[in-house]
Amino acid sequence: MTDSIDDKKDLLDLSRAYYSNSDYVSGGDGRPRDSFRMPLADEHEVRAVVDGESFPLLDIGSRGIGIQLSDPDRFVRGEFLAHVVIIIGDDKLIMKGKVIHVTREKELTVCGIALKGLDDATEARLQSFLQQHRNIYFVSRG
Repeated sequence: MTDSIDDKKDLLDLSRAYYSNSDYVSGGDGRPRDSFRMPLADEHEVRAVVDGESFPLLDIGSRGIGIQLSDPDRFVRGEFLAHVVIIIGDDKLIMKGKVIHVTREKELTVCGIALKGLDDATEARLQSFLQQHRNIYFVSRG
């Protein structure tokens, strides 16, 4: 996980470059995606723990997350993840996941994970965070 403000800004810049990739927008199959993950604002202390290993969380949406990998071979497309935890401050959202893609973009390797097995309470807490994050993210962008 990154520690300095410069590292966080570099990650956000790389994440934004990733969003400009036409395969990201289309899902790689030419069809528009029906949902998007948003980059995380610096104000949020959010991270992901996948099968016991902590990863920087680059972006989040109602149906998935993007994490940064230091080892591009750590996960493979289609892999089932039995234990995914999104940590938002002191709150822990526990669910399962499935690796949708591992994409190398220059210095950044992003792993897209579809969120699975959320109970109603976990989904409500995630939706609440996303609404708060949307308000901060879009207000800060003017």
